[in-house]
Amino acid sequence: TGTARQLAEIPGQVPDLRKPITGCVFAGRCALATDLCRQYAPGLEEKGPRHIAACHYAAKGAVAA
Repeated sequence: TGTARQLAEIPGQVPDLRKPITGCVFAGRCALATDLCRQYAPGLEEKGPRHIAACHYAAKGAVAA
């Protein structure tokens, strides 16, 4: 249900998937990334109704843009 939308492009460098990735796969492309993100990959968590995210800093109850 609903219409398809094109996802917004994330600036930055895409990680080389041929090499093991330590931490969050988006750490090199995320403005909120910290050392925590670069060292430990976040697990998926429910942040709100019908919204899950794998981010150390995604606020519970936040709505994706």
